[in-house]
Amino acid sequence: MIIETTCKYCKKPLRLEIPDDMKGIFSQIVPLACCDRCASLKERQRAITHALEASCNRLIANPNPKEDWLAKEREILTSVTKAYVRMVGDWYNMRDLPWEEGLVDALLKSPRSVSTVVGAIWETAKQNQLPI
Repeated sequence: MIIETTCKYCKKPLRLEIPDDMKGIFSQIVPLACCDRCASLKERQRAITHALEASCNRLIANPNPKEDWLAKEREILTSVTKAYVRMVGDWYNMRDLPWEEGLVDALLKSPRSVSTVVGAIWETAKQNQLPI
């Protein structure tokens, strides 16, 4: 059986081939289907966001850190935010999406602001995106 649907995220048309004897099971998950490009992005995004949240959780758990420990967390956050900016740049085919030290500073100042910082990265990419 072939089912025509769209990617949950980008709305690209999808064609799913499902065995006839599995129709009942798959009918419930068809609305969750996504294309390979979106699935790869979501998998990469999940891993990088997890690393960001882990670092920020360490900052929250240690409100009075020593300088050397804080420097190590800054290095980690720098690396992870650069990876996130690269991922977003790859998504929009933008090799020169700017990374700013302010992203790390914002997370060090307010470790609970991961979603705000991540949102700012996506917003910057959307604003700098050239029309295709």
